[in-house]
Amino acid sequence: DYLRKRKVECVVSEYFNLKYDSGKDRVVFPVYDRAMNFQGAVGRSVGETLPRYYNYFNFEAGNTLGGAQFLRADSDTIIVMEGFFDLLNCYQWATELGCDVVVTWRAELSNKQSEIILGLDKKIQIWYDDDSSGDKGWDKAKQSLKSSAFSVKRAALPFATDPGDLTKEEFLSVYEKTRSCL
Repeated sequence: DYLRKRKVECVVSEYFNLKYDSGKDRVVFPVYDRAMNFQGAVGRSVGETLPRYYNYFNFEAGNTLGGAQFLRADSDTIIVMEGFFDLLNCYQWATELGCDVVVTWRAELSNKQSEIILGLDKKIQIWYDDDSSGDKGWDKAKQSLKSSAFSVKRAALPFATDPGDLTKEEFLSVYEKTRSCL
């Protein structure tokens, strides 16, 4: 029920192998590296359970990108999002466009995440939320990705919008506007 409320399609939930931890009342997002090696898991509270986010197996989320196991060599663009529900809600649309899409778990790119992204040799679109933490995350991303051979652009989201709240038409519009600036 929680995933339906968050507009996550069943096929995407299965594709990302989401689980439910009834003991902690959390949706669990398993994290793999590009070689499909299990790295850990991130959980999101379904109810009022605190903490709201939880890392399983002493997992350091800043060392990975969520969705990295699905990165493709033939894609020329990567969309970087801040929250895993944003990734889940936009994944199908991005892949239909031939893009890769990953999540940084928060609006702050770690040094390790920057290294991974720079090593992909792709055009980079940053789709952080349209809020103060997204703005701060964008400022840091610009600096940490400035050595990219490709351009780095922030998506111009509709005012105060999270990427996961966009309709497909809005998503396509934002993507095209951002791509035209790359």
